[in-house]
Amino acid sequence: MTASDAPELTPPDNDQPSADNVTSTKWLKPVRWRTFPRDFLVIQIGFAFFALAIAFLIRSNLGTSPWVVLEMAFINYIPLTPGQSGILTGAMVLLLALALREPVGWGTLGNIICIGLWEDVALAYLPIMNDYLPGQVLYLVLAVLVMAGATAIYIGVNAGAGPRDSLMIAVARATGLSVRVARAGIEIAVVTSGWLLGGPVGIGTLVFALAIGPAVQTAFRIFKVGAQHTAN
Repeated sequence: MTASDAPELTPPDNDQPSADNVTSTKWLKPVRWRTFPRDFLVIQIGFAFFALAIAFLIRSNLGTSPWVVLEMAFINYIPLTPGQSGILTGAMVLLLALALREPVGWGTLGNIICIGLWEDVALAYLPIMNDYLPGQVLYLVLAVLVMAGATAIYIGVNAGAGPRDSLMIAVARATGLSVRVARAGIEIAVVTSGWLLGGPVGIGTLVFALAIGPAVQTAFRIFKVGAQHTAN
């Protein structure tokens, strides 16, 4: 799962990087070195909570988000942990985005590596909910709430979209489709592929898909993350 329901963000004027404090290349968005230590700490908090939300989804046994369906399907065929599968998937998606000439930020690279590592830590300590519906529902609700808050935290750093969001933007730009249509097409293809490969699709997959968007928007307001809606 990614924060693909989150709208594209534009940093406030006073947060725009100056030429003296940034490093960039054709494929890497500017790095604000002056605020990097603070940004790195904040984004790690966001990544850790994002990974915890993924762990709640997996342990609920009610179904996961589209990308996690695919990532969990991979471990049926490759000896990987869920977090390692997420890292591998993120890396492949990043290569596709770069092939479509979509620039990424340092947060994009951090997203690929750190969320997977945090995910395996969370799964190591989070109990599995089997045949206990109240606990499963609680995990599903917590997954939505925690991921919404985590999304607002790490997107608020403005260090680049996650690899899956970068691919969505690249596809929209390359095809002329709206971001919303591109996202829907990609996620339908992803969840279908994951399901065919034996990934965990369930009622939780549908509930999460319907609830995460409004939850993220609410989290943006709570955390005062400036957002500009560009998906039509």
